[in-house]
Amino acid sequence: MIKLTDLLKELDLRGGDLDENVTLEQVLLAFVEDFQIPEDEFFEDDELIPGAIFNPRILKKSVIIADGEYEFIVPSSYRGTLYLVNTKGTSLDTYVIGQVEVEKIYINASSGRTKPYRLPGAEIHLTYVSPKYRGKGLGIKMYTMLLEAYKTIFSDNILYPGSWNLWISKLAPIGLQSGNFIGGEVGGIIVPFTPEDISNSDLMMGIGVDHLILSTEPPQVLLDIKEALSGLSLSKGDYGIYESTTKLKVTELDAVVDQSASIEEVIEGADLMQMVGLNDDDNYPVIIVATQDALAVVREVGDDVILEII
Repeated sequence: MIKLTDLLKELDLRGGDLDENVTLEQVLLAFVEDFQIPEDEFFEDDELIPGAIFNPRILKKSVIIADGEYEFIVPSSYRGTLYLVNTKGTSLDTYVIGQVEVEKIYINASSGRTKPYRLPGAEIHLTYVSPKYRGKGLGIKMYTMLLEAYKTIFSDNILYPGSWNLWISKLAPIGLQSGNFIGGEVGGIIVPFTPEDISNSDLMMGIGVDHLILSTEPPQVLLDIKEALSGLSLSKGDYGIYESTTKLKVTELDAVVDQSASIEEVIEGADLMQMVGLNDDDNYPVIIVATQDALAVVREVGDDVILEII
């Protein structure tokens, strides 16, 4: 029997929907293997035995998050695969109704994978909903349950169209609420998205977003970035993201800013290179600069150029 996680590595899923590439039987086979349930009680020749009664009390499980009759559960030895179950289900195929591959993101590199600004959360890679339960809003429920559990969720680095539409149409409005954050990891920097960004998916896909980010408990640094770029849109070319080619420190950038009369002079004087932006001629009223020790916003205000450290 091939494990679901091994199968996913072999499939080119990014051009379509996971539901079109993985069968319910494969998900259920992975479930019984992960939870160390005797396979022959529910399968014969890798096909589900119709009507086989399933008793969830046999499971050695941990509940990640619950919402009414639905739970996300994992085996006692958590390995990154979460299963969405309907606690009222009486057979294997009515109990296990969804699956998601999640990679936890940690504050410290010693614990595991990290993100810019040591932002903890969970990166969602692949999701699956049983055919019986599709069209009933379980896709968005899976994401909102994960958001409740981890407070900050990240998209995979390449989204297939169904997930992209879900993020933009269903999840982004949550991030636009007061106190929350919706944005993207772009060139190693996290930037906020405006309603204009979100409503124009063609522009969003064209600026090179590595990961989408949604947080209901954003750290202060994300709120500071959101405030510093309030009203500005990356997809409309209101600002560009730059990095130093010489490992510039923020104090050195500040000295260049003091001697410059325009952002163009700052870019030249600090030897900055554009990572992401829509203007090839460096013609921006605002730029974000990733220095060696800080993130800085440089903007033209009248005849002056000012620097803000985030």
